[in-house]
Amino acid sequence: MKAFVTLLIASFSGIANCHAIIPDTVYIRKPESMRLIYRNLEVITNDGYKIETWFFPAQNPPSESELRNPNENRRTH
Repeated sequence: MKAFVTLLIASFSGIANCHAIIPDTVYIRKPESMRLIYRNLEVITNDGYKIETWFFPAQNPPSESELRNPNENRRTH
């Protein structure tokens, strides 16, 4: 029984690590669809991994009307 539990834990930890290495890159929503000001960034970690991320400067959140009418009064950088 102890060997079975150990095998089960090892299996689940292997699955979790697999998904952490290959993140989902299909976005259901991007910052521009929420009318947010942002900049694409590429960060290189100390151990050599490249991470693509977004930088959001301080800004007021979009109003309800801005969210309902995304093509009017576009924000600029």
